[in-house]
Amino acid sequence: MDTIGVAVLLWLAAGIRIWRSAQKPHAAGLRALAIALVAIAIAATVNIQVVATWVDTTSRWPNIGDLVKQITIVIAACGNQVMLLHLQADSSGDTAGAYHDEPARRIRGHWAVAAGVSALSMMLFLIGGRYREVGTEFARIYAGTPWLSESRVLVTVYAAVILCFVVRLCLKQVERSALGRGILLLAVGSAIVVIYCVARIVFLLGHRIGIAVPNSVFDFGTICIDIGLPLVALGTLVPAFEMWRRARRDLRGLSPLWEHLAPIMPVVGGGDPPRDAELSLVADHRVVKIQDGLYVLGQRSGLPEGTVIENRLPRADAAALSAWLRGDPTSNATLAMLQTPAHLTDREWSVLIARTFADPPVTSAPVR
Repeated sequence: MDTIGVAVLLWLAAGIRIWRSAQKPHAAGLRALAIALVAIAIAATVNIQVVATWVDTTSRWPNIGDLVKQITIVIAACGNQVMLLHLQADSSGDTAGAYHDEPARRIRGHWAVAAGVSALSMMLFLIGGRYREVGTEFARIYAGTPWLSESRVLVTVYAAVILCFVVRLCLKQVERSALGRGILLLAVGSAIVVIYCVARIVFLLGHRIGIAVPNSVFDFGTICIDIGLPLVALGTLVPAFEMWRRARRDLRGLSPLWEHLAPIMPVVGGGDPPRDAELSLVADHRVVKIQDGLYVLGQRSGLPEGTVIENRLPRADAAALSAWLRGDPTSNATLAMLQTPAHLTDREWSVLIARTFADPPVTSAPVR
């Protein structure tokens, strides 16, 4: 993929994550991921020759764009690490553990290390002086240059260590879900970026100590970063796309039941989600309203309380509730049946009822 294509893909991923973070302002993990993606997108953008030239001309310091890339690499690596730490804590339910006891201190610690590495890298870069070579040629030439070489080695080693940690955290979170598939792509992309880091470290240190490392090592690293960064972007886009597609499908499935309960909705109360809310939030809000509406309707129509049965059959309960909604006097529906079965989510249960209501099972007449 060309440089501009990589930058566009990364800005798309960053934009979606910024929007999702705005939808969920208390989700610290989303904020960290948004920061990481913006940093990666900036690095990819500065890597475009026209943009790099503009940055250098504006700053009046040749190749300052390369320093921007170094700092954004540090920010991106730290952002991914912080995001996965939040995800790990949330998935483990460790609300009383050490991570949640002092989250601010730990997060500040990670960002402080990243800030220190960035500051030291900047200092070494500026001490290294001004070099007129630009782009790839500059990156090759400074491999043996004092201070400049150390500046890039510092951030590359930091990124390699942090991304190894990211890969390890990703592999712990992989599961058969949209989020799990996205994390798997993020793990693969991060692992390939680690290989890029290793290739760059070998190239830089080799030339720094006087070993003629072949240019093929540098070129191999470039290939790795061109593959790894798009995979990191796709790893964040896949869950968002799958959640949107699933929410759209579920809203379609809920539609018949939603329309049937519409007269009750003013009694249920509760405001609508914002117009710009993501589709999954709209679907979840509709599920809550439908569940409340079913309960209000059940109380109004005098449904018996009933009891929750262990090992209940969701399809049978959905059929009984659908028959009740259609006005079938033979229905054995109860208020207890409205409770979500243990192995289903509220949305899955509501969609099952809605689809059964819209398309009731056909019962064949007994054979005589």
